[in-house]
Amino acid sequence: MELGVTTGFDVNGLLVQGGGAICAALDVAGAQFSVTDPNAGTLSGGADVCGTNGAATLTATANGDANVPAGYSTVYVLTQGAGLTIVNAGAAPSFDVTEDGLSRSTPWCTMPTRWTCPSWSWVLPRALM
Repeated sequence: MELGVTTGFDVNGLLVQGGGAICAALDVAGAQFSVTDPNAGTLSGGADVCGTNGAATLTATANGDANVPAGYSTVYVLTQGAGLTIVNAGAAPSFDVTEDGLSRSTPWCTMPTRWTCPSWSWVLPRALM
C-alpha cells in the first residue's frame, strides 16, 4: 500500500469480499466527510463617529473576499470595548449604537445548523438560524 496512491477500491480488490484472496474486511463506504474552507472575509469602513442625540449608526462594507460554502451563513456581529463583548448580531454590517467607546462590526461565517449554543438564540435572527 502506498499512501496517497493506493485507493480503498484497490485494497478491497485484494480481500475475499472484493474477489481477492486475503481474508480481511474493509468498510468501503466508511464515514464520509466534506472539508470546506469557510472564510468570513473582511470589512471596510470604520472611523470616528459623532453621534446625534446619543445615538449613531455604524455601517461597514463587505470587501467581497469571503468564502461562504453551501449551508453556511454570514452573520455580522457588533462588539464593544477592548474585550470585544458581543452586543448584537444581524444580517448586515450596520448597527445602531447608543454607548460611547470602541465598537467593532465583525463578519462571522458559520453553519447555523451546527451552532447549538442556546444562550445565543436571542442574538441570532430566526432567518439566520
